[in-house]
Amino acid sequence: MERLIQEEVRLDYDKRLECSRTSRWARKIGAALITYLRDTGKLYAIQNHYTNTLTVYDQIAKALTDSIDLSKNYTSDVKGILGYMLAFCGYPFKAISFTYASIRHILKLMLKNVFSLAGQAIALTK
Repeated sequence: MERLIQEEVRLDYDKRLECSRTSRWARKIGAALITYLRDTGKLYAIQNHYTNTLTVYDQIAKALTDSIDLSKNYTSDVKGILGYMLAFCGYPFKAISFTYASIRHILKLMLKNVFSLAGQAIALTK
């Protein structure tokens, strides 16, 4: 049976050091990102946006950047997500800039690390 209700996850920036480079944390970070996009109403727009100019990661970076000034709560959520992504990638003390380019770079780092983790898991099965 398909899981229809996903757990809501919020990440506190000040607790980012508990994060490590594991599949468990990759799932938690992904769930926090989905929670954030759902709460801000941007998940549906990203899922149903068809364009040749923006990748899904570009759209996510834009959604994160655009909502920074909308609410202090959203800023805290974005800071937590980005802080955990950086900790996952081995940069827990790197300063976070809320620019599109910086957020896009963090997303690329996260994706690169997730692919590397998946490759390591596949190598273990051989």
